[in-house]
Amino acid sequence: MESYSKQIKEVIDERVVLEIKIADDAQHQIGVLKPVTRSLLNDAEVIAKMTRWRNQAKRHFLTQFTATEARTKRWLEDVVLTDCSRLLLLLYSPTKLIGQFGFKGLSNDTVEIDNLIRGEIGGHPHLIYYSEIALVNWLFHTFAISSISGFVLSDNMLTLNLHQSTGFRKTDRIPLQRIEREGEVYLQMKEAGSASPGALFVQKLELRRRDFKFERD
Repeated sequence: MESYSKQIKEVIDERVVLEIKIADDAQHQIGVLKPVTRSLLNDAEVIAKMTRWRNQAKRHFLTQFTATEARTKRWLEDVVLTDCSRLLLLLYSPTKLIGQFGFKGLSNDTVEIDNLIRGEIGGHPHLIYYSEIALVNWLFHTFAISSISGFVLSDNMLTLNLHQSTGFRKTDRIPLQRIEREGEVYLQMKEAGSASPGALFVQKLELRRRDFKFERD
């Protein structure tokens, strides 16, 4: 795990340049994923876009609040860029910034994909599908992990269908408890099999290395 942390820190600190190319079935490049690094904290335009996207998609997150640019910048600085088990990546199509994707909780055996948002229109009609294939392929090629997981609210059928189309399989259906505090909503995971007061659930998905069918060089 120490070597993984070092790899990610080198990317965050811009000592290593990372670009994950996104290609269609004919291997034509249709986009690219680029990591959020320290210099992005000075890019007000990107932070403004990420803030707008987060507000547009907030009902799909376990923590629901009205984002501000200051809060987005603080989250990037204090959470994303200090955690060497995660990367947040910006999605370009091929040069226009249209969204974000990422992973967190990288360990010796597994990692969780998260923070998928398409914030702008444009680009290849199946860009998000191919971006997930590109990210999963990169994760399996770069790290000796055996599986990748994800958590999606059970009513978010678009994202559930996307993950399943790239090989993810549903595992646990986890009940949620809704907590409101100071105008913000927190959907807290409960023990699997217990009741959900508001009939709210999050679906866990998993993709094992041996089941990934889109491996590319």
